Amino acid sequence: MKRLWTMTLRTVLIGFSFVVCTCSIQNSSYSSEVAPSGPKVTSMERSRSVPWTPSEFSGISPGKSSIRDVKKLLGEPVSQMPPEDKYYVSDPENELELYYRNVKGFPAVVFTIGERSALVKSISVDFPKPTPLDEIVKEFGSEFYPVSSLTEFCIDPKMKAGQMNDDLTFPYFLVYPNKGTIVFITYGNLSTYYSILYKCDIE
Repeated sequence: MKRLWTMTLRTVLIGFSFVVCTCSIQNSSYSSEVAPSGPKVTSMERSRSVPWTPSEFSGISPGKSSIRDVKKLLGEPVSQMPPEDKYYVSDPENELELYYRNVKGFPAVVFTIGERSALVKSISVDFPKPTPLDEIVKEFGSEFYPVSSLTEFCIDPKMKAGQMNDDLTFPYFLVYPNKGTIVFITYGNLSTYYSILYKCDIE
């Protein structure tokens, strides 16, 4: 969880610098000075949340693929070590992070692996450059749910996909349950990375 905070703080600074040094994207159909929101799902409601179906990256799918699969497909990582803080805090196992560079045109990709299960739990992918929101929607689709929580991505079925509200501030995430994916959005409605998670609750 804290690693996601660290990534978020890092990408907030990157996004902020990019906006200061370049023009804004106010001409984007999704551009806004405030971020969207939605009702938070409590722990008792998670079993009734929108179904979570992780997609794959380079033939690797969280919750199914193993560390052996990752190394077979991508070779040895640049580094392999325990994270500073666990991604899935409540999971009863330690974790490893496999860091790769230049995978399928992406400058950095990090695989979080369960140390005991040996399964991939998350895949975080850095974009080559800050990407405007309208391009994100074009690439990932309009079946997103905007949330501001950094730890709770389980979506209440009462929420409607593709709706942007004006009551929260940056940063926020676009959650795609049908892809098991979250896309980080920072100032200027720009994205610097996305993650594919094996489950929606990372607490």
